Amino acid sequence: GVRALLDALQRGGYLAAYAIDDGDADEGLWQQRSSLSSTRLTVTLTDSAALRAALLLNGRGVSPELARPLLSAFFASRGAEVTEQSDFFLDGEYRENPKEYRPTQQLLSFTIAPSGAPR
Repeated sequence: GVRALLDALQRGGYLAAYAIDDGDADEGLWQQRSSLSSTRLTVTLTDSAALRAALLLNGRGVSPELARPLLSAFFASRGAEVTEQSDFFLDGEYRENPKEYRPTQQLLSFTIAPSGAPR
């Protein structure tokens, strides 16, 4: 699923590494298809090919990031709906001077719910 897509992007050289935080997932709640079924999923992309362009275009309503639309399409194909999404940029190294901020990671945060579940 999600890991296979991200593995393919990594093998293709699009990103150096990735991590998935799906600790919010609860299979029992998901099966209920209720207003409590939504879950948060965060994907961390390290050194993606689109990172610099995504930083430049951040907040302008457009993103060159390839992984987000791929993951959103995957969720839709599995009967899930993306109800909320956001991006964050991280520098993996602490720097005292904020002018030296050099992000190497982009966090793609999704809130997904079963299609047709009440909100």
